[in-house]
Amino acid sequence: MQIHATLVDATAARLIAAGVCGGNIAKDRDEPADMSELPIAIVHVMADKARADGGPRTGVPDFRHELALCVDVYAKGQSGAGVKGALYAAGEAVLQALLTDAAWLAIGDGVASIEQSYLLPKEGDYITSGLRIELVVLHASVWHPSTTGLPDFETAAIGVDLGGGVSVGAEIELPGE
Repeated sequence: MQIHATLVDATAARLIAAGVCGGNIAKDRDEPADMSELPIAIVHVMADKARADGGPRTGVPDFRHELALCVDVYAKGQSGAGVKGALYAAGEAVLQALLTDAAWLAIGDGVASIEQSYLLPKEGDYITSGLRIELVVLHASVWHPSTTGLPDFETAAIGVDLGGGVSVGAEIELPGE
């Protein structure tokens, strides 16, 4: 869907402009394998849940969506407390950059919830850890049926048989697009 790419692109651009992770922002990729890439924030769509808006058996398919947009932040440090502190600061910077930007907020129909989850630190030469910020962004979609292959109607004819050999009819020209 168009909103997925638009939201990921706009989020990455906003985080770069705000200097989150020193501007080291990536889109739709795996977590970093090389420590030299840290800190980094990776922006991606995790899920998009759609529910029928109105009767699911009648009319044009019309949905209300809850899109899970994720910003995964990875950092390293000399201590667990140092890494956690860097992740807390990055989480705050992400939310500040996105939730105060009217243009970013206007992409969807609102933000329904935010969840932040921290990974347990990994020990090694450096201590590494991560933070996932999941923003549930609301949006809508309507799926109009395709008319490809159907004739273009230019006129409509209506007739009524009154019986006894008498009928009444009319032909109406339909307006073009």
